[in-house]
Amino acid sequence: MNPFRGIFERFKAMWQPIPPGFDSFEHGEPFRLCSVCSCDLNDSRWGYLIQKSYIADRLIFECAICTSCCKAFGKEMSRPSKKAVRKFVRKNRQVKGVLDQCHFCLLPVRELTEYSQIIDCMDGEMLVWQHPLVFCGDCETDLYNCLSKSTRDDHDRWMDENFGLPPGVEIDLPDGTKAPRKPMLI
Repeated sequence: MNPFRGIFERFKAMWQPIPPGFDSFEHGEPFRLCSVCSCDLNDSRWGYLIQKSYIADRLIFECAICTSCCKAFGKEMSRPSKKAVRKFVRKNRQVKGVLDQCHFCLLPVRELTEYSQIIDCMDGEMLVWQHPLVFCGDCETDLYNCLSKSTRDDHDRWMDENFGLPPGVEIDLPDGTKAPRKPMLI
C-alpha cells in the first residue's frame, strides 16, 4: 500500500473504483507499468495518470504514466504555456467528476466523434480531486492552441519519442476521410 494513502483516508469520497474501460486495451487487464519508464504503477509513490483517446468510438491512443514521468514532461512546458493551460481550464471548465460529457462544452460523449478521457489513479483506484477530465476534440484543440509554438513542438516531440506517434499520423474516419491526430497529454 502506498505510504501516502493514509493522508487521504479521511477523504474517502476522493477514492473511487477505476471505471470500466480504463484497463489496457493492448493487454486486456489493468495497467501495471508506466507507458514511458516501465516502472511498476502499484509501487508508484504518488500515483499515475491514465489517458484514453477515441475517434469514432475507436481507441486511437492509451497510456498510463507515473507521476515522475508526468513531472518530467511538465518541465518541458514553458511557464507561459503552463499558465495558459491553467487559465483555459479555470475559465472554461463547466463540470467535474463525470466521464460522460466534455467538461468544457458539455456535449455528451455519446455524441462526440473525437474525445479524450483522463483519470488520476493510486493503488488501483481513481482519485477524483482534479480528474477525471474529458475533452471533446474541439476543446482539446482549443487547449492545444493555447500552448506556445515551442511547447507544442516539445509536446509533439515527446509524444513521438515515447509513444511512436510520427508527425502527420492520420486516423481513418467512418466516412472514409482521414483526420490528423496527436492526442494532447495534460
